[in-house]
Amino acid sequence: MDPYYAAQIAGIKADVLQALPGVLSDYKNKVADTTATFQNDLGNYRESSAGNGLAFSGGRALGENNMAASTNRTLQGLTTSTVILYII
Repeated sequence: MDPYYAAQIAGIKADVLQALPGVLSDYKNKVADTTATFQNDLGNYRESSAGNGLAFSGGRALGENNMAASTNRTLQGLTTSTVILYII
């Protein structure tokens, strides 16, 4: 391999290794924030449903499933963006 390209690759590897801890830390923080938000929203939704007499309804279960699906999509997006950042 040409020394120029070897130096370029070594520089890119060093940059990635330097950025990786920060990227992983940001990812973990975003996952924790998303999870905490979901748990809080789910609790509020359940309390609201119970207050409206819907504690055992199919509509409540559907709402909870939609919230879980939305949170999963958000977490999947975080994973994808973190992998893309790692590759770049």
